[in-house]
Amino acid sequence: MAVKIVLILLLFSVSLGNAKRVLDVECQSAVGVAGENTKIPCSFKLPLGYNDVTIYEAMIIKKGQKYPLLYINKPGNVVKGDPRVQPLYKTAPSLLFTNTTVSDEGEYEYRLQTSRGQIKDGKFRLSVTAEYHKPDIKSWPKVIKVGDRVVLYCNASGGYPAGGIHWFNSTGANWTERATLKIMKRDDKLLTMFSKLPLTVTDLSRKSFRCVVLNSSFSEVGETSFSSIGESWRTGSGEHQQPVLTSLSENTKDGGGAELCCNASSGHPVGTIHWFDSTGANWTERATLKIMEAGKNLLAMSSKLTLTSIDFRLEPFKCVVLNSSFSEVDEAKFDLPRTDALTKPTVVIAGVIVLVILGLVIIFLYLSVKNSEHQQLLRIRVLRTMRMPTSRTDPNLKNMGHV
Repeated sequence: MAVKIVLILLLFSVSLGNAKRVLDVECQSAVGVAGENTKIPCSFKLPLGYNDVTIYEAMIIKKGQKYPLLYINKPGNVVKGDPRVQPLYKTAPSLLFTNTTVSDEGEYEYRLQTSRGQIKDGKFRLSVTAEYHKPDIKSWPKVIKVGDRVVLYCNASGGYPAGGIHWFNSTGANWTERATLKIMKRDDKLLTMFSKLPLTVTDLSRKSFRCVVLNSSFSEVGETSFSSIGESWRTGSGEHQQPVLTSLSENTKDGGGAELCCNASSGHPVGTIHWFDSTGANWTERATLKIMEAGKNLLAMSSKLTLTSIDFRLEPFKCVVLNSSFSEVDEAKFDLPRTDALTKPTVVIAGVIVLVILGLVIIFLYLSVKNSEHQQLLRIRVLRTMRMPTSRTDPNLKNMGHV
């Protein structure tokens, strides 16, 4: 078979070499779509006086290949080569590639022997494109647990030529720099693009991510999204659970240090906790956030705020729970326990005790004064009694004076 093709090439070259070059053929390059038919428009450039042209032989050779893609000898009714390539000889020497494949892409030479002589070699290029299928996005692990290293995978297949995959979060920020892209060639020479985006659970608080597929012209051809489950921090009953704010320090004093802890449980997806004082100042930068599993695919958040120099005038401190959309869902307030000042209940009790003691003192003093006055009156009476003459009162003494 190979020997026959070589002989055909030799004979064709000899016949062309002996013929006079009087015609030119012009073919337009084309862009075909994989799986569809692609027409290569060709036409003769005829000198004046030349009208009808009959094609006797034709040969199409792809650059870089040893044997012709197609050879036609009309007088001998010989057609050899790829049956998908068909001549369109009714009005012009055009060609048709049926069921175009990526393998058809390349540069070609078109040689013709006609009734008007040999033509110069016509050249054309066939480019092939294929649109990528809608991308598919998955996560690993499939069930995301708090603290896991999460990876999102986006793949788009069946396209050509190579393009790219970009990543965006729910705010529109481009995360493509964090991703890696891998391109693989299939058996049909179409391509599959794989993009891997590593994330942390905190990154997932941005709620959703999109992977966008771009073709070789950097035009968007498809996209898909990955969304976290749920909309806010919720319990099984459908109501968000109020955060609990406690102090890790039993006693505090003005100017000293303390640690506050705010816990919010039974929510999904990951949110966050912010801290504020009574003036509205945000203390969140001084806090650390920890996320834990709470069972049934729910999460618990715990935030610890460290205070190095306490100013009791900033009380109460407030922790605010935000969902994955950064919307406030609940809050809790807290007054620090202190040792250098009495609390309000203690002050009230102490006041009552002081008043009672003061009342008792006043009563004691009053009674003491009254008792002193009574004793004084008794003394006065005694003295008055002692100063009175006894003769006026004792009849016996009166009789003794007359003896």
